[in-house]
Amino acid sequence: MRCSRYCIWLRSVKFNGITTIAQLNSLYSRVLPVIRPALEISDSNKRYLAGLGLLSINLVADANLLPQNLRLTYPFLPTSDQEIQQAGGDAVLELMRGFSTIHGQTMFLTSIGQLIGLKHLEPVLGLAMVDTWIN
Repeated sequence: MRCSRYCIWLRSVKFNGITTIAQLNSLYSRVLPVIRPALEISDSNKRYLAGLGLLSINLVADANLLPQNLRLTYPFLPTSDQEIQQAGGDAVLELMRGFSTIHGQTMFLTSIGQLIGLKHLEPVLGLAMVDTWIN
């Protein structure tokens, strides 16, 4: 759930100060310890979280657009995994591969799931604006 929230967040947030793969990798290196367990979520755990109302699963949504979206947001990001690795983007690559492995593109967090995920990311990304969900 943490990974899914972070990847959803990635689609709508751009750090304008990040202009190199080294800077992006630094951010992901801080985030990965928090979301790494989610990169290994099992199908049964996905269904469990869906049963709790924290996420929905849509198996039809199987196009992994995360790499494409990251490259649109950060044009300096190389086009191949090998180039990312050579440029020192190991954390970036780990996130992209992990998201693909768990079919993250098929998971959609509910508002409660997003709030929980955001709270888990708070130690790394700073204070969450909880009033966004309360108001």
